[in-house]
Amino acid sequence: MNSYFQEAFEYDNWAKKRLANAILGLQDIPQRAKELYAHLLSSNHIWQCRLLNLNPEMQVWEPIPMADWLDQQERNHVQLQGFLKTCPAAHFAETIHYKTTTGVPFQNTVQGILTHMLTHANYHMGQINLNLKPVLSPLPDLMYISYEREPKA
Repeated sequence: MNSYFQEAFEYDNWAKKRLANAILGLQDIPQRAKELYAHLLSSNHIWQCRLLNLNPEMQVWEPIPMADWLDQQERNHVQLQGFLKTCPAAHFAETIHYKTTTGVPFQNTVQGILTHMLTHANYHMGQINLNLKPVLSPLPDLMYISYEREPKA
């Protein structure tokens, strides 16, 4: 399970950095694309804090300055990979108790939270690409198979 999620989040990092670099290279960036990208970063941070039993340092729709996007993505990525590398196999089935961003108590398994983090990111990356369509051609290729085909350093 560890190796699956480690690889899945390597792809996630690749796609988010690729998308950020595409956006940062534009002159006229749709506001919604900026909001959604910042949300990718802040929501990832919040979910990681839930996994690590930490207090989040940002809100779910935090307006993160574009100049900080790549640094925040790197911090998120390093922290999550550190968690995954030290996570015992049995921990993936354990339940995490947390409060939603509206304060409602909830619970999910570690595996469920990690799966949500991946699917949530892909959902919003697709939305961002739709918002970029009028101002960017071609759109960044964020497909997993493209990640697989790209030579690894």
